[in-house]
Amino acid sequence: MRLGYCNYTSLDPNPHTIAAVVTKEFLEFTRMRGNDLITPRLEHGFWGLTEGCRWCIGIQRWLEAFKAREQYGDAIVPRFEILIDYRSLIIESSWKLQLFRL
Repeated sequence: MRLGYCNYTSLDPNPHTIAAVVTKEFLEFTRMRGNDLITPRLEHGFWGLTEGCRWCIGIQRWLEAFKAREQYGDAIVPRFEILIDYRSLIIESSWKLQLFRL
């Protein structure tokens, strides 16, 4: 559900709570996993993303990219500007919190 901002709802199994600045590496990475954010889908009002776009992503996808950085390089991990619900990061992640300090 696109609202124009990052949100948390208990109805979404993967809440989009990270306001990220996407890289071309991340866009390719997520496309390889079945979520094509590059290709415009005008019938859904989606113009497609390019490097540098800000987009709300789920914590699970961010963690997946973070874990894959050794294989694909650091550019695969999108920088995040806002994490709106840090509690879900702690709950859904087995990583130590100091890994996520800015």
